[in-house]
Amino acid sequence: MRGPLAGVGAVIVHYRRWPETSSTVQDVLHGDIDPRLVVVVDNGSKDADADEFTALFPDCSWISGHGNIGYAGAVNRGVRHLRNLGVDLVLVLTHEVRFAPELPRQLREALNGAEGEGAAAPRLRRLSAPDAVWSEGGDLNRFTCLPRSRETLVDSQPQWVDGCCFMVSVDAFTAIGGMYEPYFLYMEEVDFFVKLRDSGRHLLIVPDAFALQEPGSMSLHHATRNRVLLAYRVGKRGSRTFVVLETLVRLLHGYALRRGAENRSKQAERWRALREGVQAGRASRRRS
Repeated sequence: MRGPLAGVGAVIVHYRRWPETSSTVQDVLHGDIDPRLVVVVDNGSKDADADEFTALFPDCSWISGHGNIGYAGAVNRGVRHLRNLGVDLVLVLTHEVRFAPELPRQLREALNGAEGEGAAAPRLRRLSAPDAVWSEGGDLNRFTCLPRSRETLVDSQPQWVDGCCFMVSVDAFTAIGGMYEPYFLYMEEVDFFVKLRDSGRHLLIVPDAFALQEPGSMSLHHATRNRVLLAYRVGKRGSRTFVVLETLVRLLHGYALRRGAENRSKQAERWRALREGVQAGRASRRRS
């Protein structure tokens, strides 16, 4: 019988997906992670509470975000909690991910075999079609700041991996400063892993490790706002000017060639998101 994985904990970000979250916690426990080192960070959900969670998983921890603090805020809070418990590696998961019991051990062994600190992730398959791989990590053009998922495995390390499932060294996570919370949702993992690799640390895809998750679509607001913010934070020289101007061209093109209240609402949302992205980007540069 295998014992618990020494020094490994898990953070699960939960938002209004309680039945799925419960199944994810079960997968974590079947993966030989000590239940005392498993923490669910709840982002203000109404479909479950701490008492219900504790009844099912008495040795695990439930942390309330006191409202929706976003994906990055929840991950940061969970990692801080586990760091205080002396954890060396953290498996970060979102609430609907499923995986086989060997996955945590596969990711840990990959990190232990790599020189230096870093992060490791599995290949991602669709929950709705388990034979279909939809992400092998991703690449980022540092000028256009458009993240692209890899759908096939290649020899080079990815520049980022999806935030739904990865294992990271607590020391590396802390050295990078954790995840940048003003993104709130989407692209914060791209930002984080780009900075992780820029610091000289490893980011690995483990070819024989798989997790199941159904990818969602990004809203126009988040896609516009957070791409601008990403350009300010990790883009090459001239990147933020290019991204802002490209967004303005899309805006003007949309107004000029399309009519109707629905289009006007869409372009107004694009304009609001652009302004918010510039404001967030400028604030980011003032903090750095």
